[in-house]
Formats: sequence, C-alpha cells, structure tokens
Amino acid sequence: MTSLTPEQADPDALLALGRDRGLIETRLHWRRDVILREEGSRIRTGACPQAIAALRNAMLRLVKDAPGPLRAIREAFAENRHRAIKAAQQGFL
Repeated sequence: MTSLTPEQADPDALLALGRDRGLIETRLHWRRDVILREEGSRIRTGACPQAIAALRNAMLRLVKDAPGPLRAIREAFAENRHRAIKAAQQGFL
C-alpha cells in the first residue's frame, strides 16, 4: 500500500522506495544489531532497555565522524574506559 498516485507508483518508483528502505535497514540497524549486539541483549525489564538504547545512541553519535571501523572503536573504549569518558567530554578523541 502506498499514498502515491498511480502515475507516481510506476514500477521503477516502487523499486526505488524498496531499495531506500533496504539502505536504511542496512546502514542504521546493522550497526546497532551487529556491532553493538542490540538484538542479542537480554535486557528487557523496566526502563533498562530505553536507558541502554540511549547509551548506544550516544555512543553512535560520539563516534559518527571517527576514523576507523566502529567495532574497533567500541573495543578500544571497552578496554580503556578513561579514554571513552574523555571522548564523551570532548565530543570525540
């Protein structure tokens, strides 16, 4: 179902919409699901899921313009918490 008119909903336009949706899923959710292990989280009660999601969002925002792969940055911060805190205070490395 779509709100497009029949003229706007030609096969090429619908295919482009589907591809755009796939890119959103790949770019945004893949980072959260695979790198930050969001889907494997066992945190499910109270306000904890929202709090952890906020922390993940903050981490993604902090490293948005950082050089290097997200997985390596996450691991470096996990190994050196002082560096992670300093990055949060300064906006990044």
